[in-house]
Amino acid sequence: QVVRDLVAGLRTEGVCVVLTTHDLADVEHLADRVVIMDRGRVLADGTPAELTGGSSDSFRFTAQAGLACSELAGAIDAAVSETNPGRYVVGAAPTPTRMAALTSWLARHDITLGGLQAGSRTLEEVFLDLTGPDADGRPPQEQP
Repeated sequence: QVVRDLVAGLRTEGVCVVLTTHDLADVEHLADRVVIMDRGRVLADGTPAELTGGSSDSFRFTAQAGLACSELAGAIDAAVSETNPGRYVVGAAPTPTRMAALTSWLARHDITLGGLQAGSRTLEEVFLDLTGPDADGRPPQEQP
């Protein structure tokens, strides 16, 4: 806590502090600018708000890995993709009808909804999406 308070105080005074950490929760509260690196390569660079900015045109949920995304997409009338094992993004607004269709589809398949998030992601989620087991290690603009 002493180090966090010191860094926050220096930031308030306008001092530039370069902080390397794996504690992304601290980064969200302390940083004005974030650079996410993996294996020596910059994967993302921006303010915490830019990197975590959510959209009302999508939402995320977690469930068991390997869901039939195309079948689910038909059931909820929206594109569904698995970004990392067990982590899904729906490319449409989280309307009440769509939420009901999602939970109904999961219930019919005896699948537990692990988490549901509309709006912005955490920096940890951004990091995992960029570096997780299904990420190819290239910045998003270079991915096919």
